[in-house]
Amino acid sequence: MEKYTEVKTYQIDYKCPECNDGYLRPNGFVYMSHPVQYPHICNKCQYTITLDKSYPIIEHIKIN
Repeated sequence: MEKYTEVKTYQIDYKCPECNDGYLRPNGFVYMSHPVQYPHICNKCQYTITLDKSYPIIEHIKIN
């Protein structure tokens, strides 16, 4: 039996720690290490960093 639950959708972004103006975006590569790593680049200053998540992330929170 199907059950429908109302949820609220959030987008989680990662603000650039270098310029504090842009947002980090994945560059399309994935390092198959353990844990998996995702290279990101700032869309303003071109700062690069490798993270364990690929941003932006979409998350759904159940509404009570």
